[in-house]
Amino acid sequence: MTTRLLALAFVLFAVSPCYAGEDPGRYTMTTVGDSVWRLDSATGAMSVCGQKLDHWACESVADDALALKAEVDRLARENRELKDKLAKAEEKETEADQLPANPSTQFPGLALEEMNDFINKMIRSLQDLVRDLKRQEAGQAL
Repeated sequence: MTTRLLALAFVLFAVSPCYAGEDPGRYTMTTVGDSVWRLDSATGAMSVCGQKLDHWACESVADDALALKAEVDRLARENRELKDKLAKAEEKETEADQLPANPSTQFPGLALEEMNDFINKMIRSLQDLVRDLKRQEAGQAL
């Protein structure tokens, strides 16, 4: 028990000059087994201090909450980028799908007249072709 208290006193004495400008009471030290846990009340960072071979050393304890927050932030950023890309792609697709204005839709009567004229010309051409073929057949039959 006295070695633990001596070790704790030594750790407190060793780290006190490093944090002389810090707020008093910022760090909370707790003895757990053969190690000392240090909590930084300002940042929430945890360190575990213990004897390593012939000296004392402190190591930061990995903060799963910070790692999780960093991953959530990364995924949110990636999600935002993908949504932006999707919006741009949809915008380009919408622009590509728009057909140029057809003047015949503005004047439907004119479009029908043009179509009627075109069909009549095709029918006349076919009738002329049939007439020519019949003449050729009649000329060959003689």
